[in-house]
Amino acid sequence: MVSNIQQKAKIVTGAVGGVLKPTTWKEKGLRWSIGMASLLFIILMLLLAIYWSRTPGQFDVQDNARQLVGLVDQGAKLVPGSVTTAALISVSKTLLDKPGFS
Repeated sequence: MVSNIQQKAKIVTGAVGGVLKPTTWKEKGLRWSIGMASLLFIILMLLLAIYWSRTPGQFDVQDNARQLVGLVDQGAKLVPGSVTTAALISVSKTLLDKPGFS
């Protein structure tokens, strides 16, 4: 199974490597070279877009507020606005730590 995957990887690598050789670009011409560069750029941007658009996990705002405030008892009352503030802090941390440009 592993050797089969390695063989397929070598075939794909060889095919991609053959297309990216400078001699291939010179032989095929300017129009083909621009088209291939555009195609590679679009594929790269598509992969980055998929990676960057992953949604973060959901969280319970009540539990998040209790954890941030430090309340262990589930019956204890939270101060008005603490749930909103804790949710805002968590969302801000998620946005700051998400993959993409820094």
